[in-house]
Amino acid sequence: MAGLSTALGVGFIIWAVIVQNPPKTALTIGMVILGTLALCVGLLGLLISFMGRACLAILLLCSFLVAIGELALTISLVADMDKPVNALVDYTLDSYKDTARDALGDVEPKRRSLFEVKTREELEAEFTNDLQYARYIFLVLSIIEFILVIITTVVKIKHPYKGGVEGDEEDQLAAQSAMAQIQLEGLKNSVKTSNENGSESSTYAASKKMYKSVTRKMTQKYGEFTNDPAFQKKKWWQNIPGLG
Repeated sequence: MAGLSTALGVGFIIWAVIVQNPPKTALTIGMVILGTLALCVGLLGLLISFMGRACLAILLLCSFLVAIGELALTISLVADMDKPVNALVDYTLDSYKDTARDALGDVEPKRRSLFEVKTREELEAEFTNDLQYARYIFLVLSIIEFILVIITTVVKIKHPYKGGVEGDEEDQLAAQSAMAQIQLEGLKNSVKTSNENGSESSTYAASKKMYKSVTRKMTQKYGEFTNDPAFQKKKWWQNIPGLG
């Protein structure tokens, strides 16, 4: 998601410069602003992926807002491209007037000869060509980014610590693991004491069975706590006489 956001940010900025250099109208300025925001969010996402998940909620919120802006801009271009094209043409024609006014006061004929003026039809064709196909490409990419943001948000809400834990949660799990190990070691010592005293009673058998059951469950959750072979489940080949 961070890589796509970064690519879209760079893409929007380049697209704005291609359409109008330098950006002066609402469309191109909006592209530059959205591109800059998307680029910052993408770089922040890449940074968080290396540093941890502490700011993931803030990143998702920023990504959601930027994705909404990108969708709004591209959908408006797909729905009605004539209005922004006309705004670009009008601004360009007005700039021609200002440039022509400045050129008339120049005494150098070479500078006046370099001044090129395009007709309204030529400008409309040029801006339409710049926006015609690119709007669909950016719309598809913006939709993909929006879907990724929604999926990541849902996963974050349903499984807040899936694939890793944050802050105090890690300390809590460590404390739980240590407490479980202490309890298991105490139970193991109790079983060993009963075994050494030769009291192979129903209480000892029940304690031993309970210890093995608890050991198996805790091992699945927290990992191995003891290497004592007497309390580890035998492998299949250890049940073969002469090999166990």
